[in-house]
Amino acid sequence: MKRMTWMRDNIAHPSKFRLGVEEGYDHNDKYPIEKVPIEAFKNNNMTPESGLEIKTDKGFALVTNVEEKEVEIQYFHPLAGQEITFWVRVEKVEMMKI
Repeated sequence: MKRMTWMRDNIAHPSKFRLGVEEGYDHNDKYPIEKVPIEAFKNNNMTPESGLEIKTDKGFALVTNVEEKEVEIQYFHPLAGQEITFWVRVEKVEMMKI
């Protein structure tokens, strides 16, 4: 997780920070995998192939394997593989007791 150090002068002033592709969301094994009939693709005029990104009723998915009758897809976060820019403004800083 990326940490930001805030100086007293930053309070109430907007600041920008970025998460690079490797720091943000990724296509990895923590997301669910599902096998769907190849007919589901054919019924939607799609030709499944590994690496194809699709949008389903359950979310965004990546085709990971194509077999004769089934297609394996893995769901992922919609911001996977993208650099993410945040604009933040600190409204208040309080001391924390540990």
